[in-house]
Amino acid sequence: MLETSLSLIVITLSVIGLAVCAGAWLLAGRSGPSNHTADPRSAVLAGIGSGILTGAAVSLGVIWLQDEITREGQNAQWRLEVGNSWRIAGFDAHGKPYRSPTPINFSGKELPNADFHGLDLHGMRFDDAKLQGADFDGADLSGASFIHTDLSTATFIGANLQGAHLQYANLGFAAVEKAQTLGKAVSNAETCWPTGFNATKHWSQLVAAKMPVRGQVVKSKGHMVPCPLPEPVYAYEGAAPSPVPSATPLPAPASSPSSSPPPSAAASTPSPSGSAAPPA
Repeated sequence: MLETSLSLIVITLSVIGLAVCAGAWLLAGRSGPSNHTADPRSAVLAGIGSGILTGAAVSLGVIWLQDEITREGQNAQWRLEVGNSWRIAGFDAHGKPYRSPTPINFSGKELPNADFHGLDLHGMRFDDAKLQGADFDGADLSGASFIHTDLSTATFIGANLQGAHLQYANLGFAAVEKAQTLGKAVSNAETCWPTGFNATKHWSQLVAAKMPVRGQVVKSKGHMVPCPLPEPVYAYEGAAPSPVPSATPLPAPASSPSSSPPPSAAASTPSPSGSAAPPA
């Protein structure tokens, strides 16, 4: 409100300054070319008008600079709050000026029903995040990382998923079949897709990544629903996962004891007379 009032005052002063300068120009013109003595009022008016215009210009510059500083401060505060928050329901990246989410790492955050539609999110990190119901329609997600991310009901209508990393991602009920492209997007055997996704044009564009399964290396693009999100079996840095050594298998359970008592039990079995039976 204050900035608006100051802007109106500056604009008013600018108009007054222009009017004064115009008056000075008219007075100077009335003197005529034959009159070598200029009207002193024109010089005074010209000085006043130019002073008003100079002050208005300086004031406009100060208001603009103050506005930019305020916006940058709000942007920095927003980034700090988002970076320190682990859960933001209904996250919206469009509500404030200059609050681009580009420098934010969204890995491990819970952002149900988040709104990212139409944003440039290429190369961003969403690993281990929970993004059920998130709106990525029309967004640029090329090279973005969604490793082990819950995208079960997210929408990707018209989204660019070129080269995205989708290993272990849950896309079981996501609107991903209407994405613009999934060219060279990486998935593995634990990536969960909607029913019938393997019959869409995108299936042939995927790149299958290798992963260990029960002691064997499996190369697959994923499977269809149902798809419970598995526990992570990769320790990764960025979008380049490296296998974690498999845990040592547990020993087989001991066989059930036979019906005959062990020798020690047989040796301690009391005889009918109450005395212990002699060892065999």
